Amino acid sequence: MWAAIQREWLLGGAAVAWVLMAWYLHRFPVYDWKGLEPIFLLWVLFVLFKGIERHGLLQKLARQVEKGSFLAPKMVLLAFLFSFTMSIDASLVVLIPLIFALKTRKKLALSVLVALTAHLGSALTPFGTPQNLFIFRYYGPDLWAFVRVIAPFSLGFFLLYLGIAFFLKVESPVKRGRKRHSKVAWKPTLWYLAGFFLTVGVVVDLLPVWVLIPILPAVALLDVRSLRVDYALLLTFVLFLGLADNARILIGHDLDHPHHIFLLSATLSQFISNVPATLLLTPLTQRWEALLWGTNAGGFGTPVAAMANLIAYRLVASHADRSFSLRYLRAFTLAGAATLLLASGFYFSVIAPRIG
Repeated sequence: MWAAIQREWLLGGAAVAWVLMAWYLHRFPVYDWKGLEPIFLLWVLFVLFKGIERHGLLQKLARQVEKGSFLAPKMVLLAFLFSFTMSIDASLVVLIPLIFALKTRKKLALSVLVALTAHLGSALTPFGTPQNLFIFRYYGPDLWAFVRVIAPFSLGFFLLYLGIAFFLKVESPVKRGRKRHSKVAWKPTLWYLAGFFLTVGVVVDLLPVWVLIPILPAVALLDVRSLRVDYALLLTFVLFLGLADNARILIGHDLDHPHHIFLLSATLSQFISNVPATLLLTPLTQRWEALLWGTNAGGFGTPVAAMANLIAYRLVASHADRSFSLRYLRAFTLAGAATLLLASGFYFSVIAPRIG
């Protein structure tokens, strides 16, 4: 029981806050499709990513990267590409366990670099992270405008991490008695990839959302294990959507200055994570550029600044002893805090003057 409470503390906190705010205002929050649609899209994406992961494609790609030299830069590059094309969660679930299969004393540094880099690839696309998807669907900016705003953050820090990775001397993977094979079940994988591309088409408004409706029933009939996604996280999003609606009534005015939005979203992320911060702030501002920067930069810093940080830590803790896990937590927090400070300085000196 206590373990479940510790694991789902964010869901529990959101539920308590939802009830307390509704009681205080004597008002149940109003839900509309504009707010719920991004959560539905996330549900579909979670299921599709789960199916692709289960059938071996990501593992197959990761095993190919093990071969040859420059392993650390290749792992950083793969973390960026996986999170860019798929999602941050898929990237971490594949690459963190792979790091612990390597014969190297640099597991700590490599784990931190991969976990941080996954944030950067996912920041570049509307579907890479939940907060990006919500911002893109809620505000409806042009796709190129969206990418152009966040690209300096994503690509700039990726090049920094890639440069650091070249200084890590990582040996070849452990050689075992039998060669390890990663088999791909291509038929279901291709179906999941087709569903993924359909979802991308919906996200960028090339297709109507109703084309995705058959996906979930089809998965339930043909591959039910792929429906085992993080429903607690999805429910948390729904609760925070209601909290955001009541917060708008409570605050009673819009937040307009981009500096305030960036600082508020980045700071809130350190305590409640960047996705709830996004859901709380979207009804209060039209400054989506500052919110996009604030929530993506805000994913760095504390271990709770993004759900992906907790996922990475859980994966590390499941493959290492307590001493290593604590050292990882310290190193990740310090590196994330340094990234957040650098990103904040870059935002105020370069980005803020451009977006007004």
